[in-house]
Amino acid sequence: MAVVDYHWHPLGQSHEKDPHLHIGAAQLRPDSVLSNKDHLPSGRITVESVVRAAIASGATPLQPDWETRLAGTEYRHVLHRSWH
Repeated sequence: MAVVDYHWHPLGQSHEKDPHLHIGAAQLRPDSVLSNKDHLPSGRITVESVVRAAIASGATPLQPDWETRLAGTEYRHVLHRSWH
């Protein structure tokens, strides 16, 4: 069951074209003003930042040098990205 879903589907069927997230249904109270269908703006984030957040929340890294690997791939993205 999802805790947080990150989405970006600029060419999809949804009216929401910008990066956004959805909060998992299990994370919300039954009387919440939010729904797991609500689009919450997130801005563009890297996969590396999502992986870091998962590890910080208790996920076990698959590689012992995960920090170095994430830094290297994220650096190349930041250096060459066209959308700031």
